[in-house]
Amino acid sequence: APGGGGGGGGRIAEAYSHNPPLRSRVQQTLLILFAAFMLRNVLFTDYRKEEIRHLRSKGLTETEIEKYVPKTTNEKIEAERDDVVKRAKREKDLDALLKDFDDLRREVGRLRADVAAFKEGDGGAGDAPPATSMVGATTKETRSSAKAGATRRVA
Repeated sequence: APGGGGGGGGRIAEAYSHNPPLRSRVQQTLLILFAAFMLRNVLFTDYRKEEIRHLRSKGLTETEIEKYVPKTTNEKIEAERDDVVKRAKREKDLDALLKDFDDLRREVGRLRADVAAFKEGDGGAGDAPPATSMVGATTKETRSSAKAGATRRVA
C-alpha cells in the first residue's frame, strides 16, 4: 500500500535511524570536547591576574593598573581592614606621644621652679642646683663615675 500506514511494507521509519552515521558521532564528540575545554578555561583561568601581570610588565603603576582592573570586593574589604588597623596604630602612637609631651611639660615646669628657687636662694655660691627626677639629666660627676664604672666592667 502506498503511503504504507499499517502493513509491513512501509519504510517510513528508516528515515529516522537509531544508528547515526560515523560523521555525526565524531561531530558530537568534538562538540562535547570543545564545550568541556571552553568551560574549563572559563572556570579555572584567572584572567584578572594575567591582565595585572601583563600591565606590570609594561611598567604601569598600581594606581594606573587599578583604573583598568578594579579591586575585587574581597580586596576592598581587606584594604579597609588594613586601614582600620593602621588608624588604630596611629591613634595609639599619638596617645603615647601626647602622654610623653605632658610628662615633658611637667618636667620642664619642675625644672623652671628648681632654677627659680636656686636663683632666689643664696645665688649659687658654689652649691649645685637641686637634683631633678628627669631621666637622662646627669651632671659631670655622674658622667665621669659612669665612665669609670664602664671601664671597670670591661677590664
